[in-house]
Amino acid sequence: DSVIAFLGLTMALLLNGIITNGIKLMVGRPRPDFFERCFPDRKPKFDGVTPLCTGDEDVIIEGRKSFPSGHSSWSFAGLLFLSYYIAGKLQCLSAPPPKSMLNFVAALCPPSSPCL
Repeated sequence: DSVIAFLGLTMALLLNGIITNGIKLMVGRPRPDFFERCFPDRKPKFDGVTPLCTGDEDVIIEGRKSFPSGHSSWSFAGLLFLSYYIAGKLQCLSAPPPKSMLNFVAALCPPSSPCL
């Protein structure tokens, strides 16, 4: 049972990393140090009205990956998997009504714990 849980958690975190990185590439919100990444000599060069980045291209692309946070999405994916795992082990959807509500509340504890 623990091997299946470990494989499920690994899959959830792997998919989370792929989706998060894809969103980061599409959204492209700059990091706070983006100006220094784009203009290493701290002097912007312009092509008419638009500034031209003179920094290393890989460093500039990495500087546009600040949103969404990889740390928060990783923890959300882990806690959500834990919640689904607990809900499955407690049989939330197949238990009789009074017990199913308590099981459902217990299953919701992991993802709601960061809010406390």
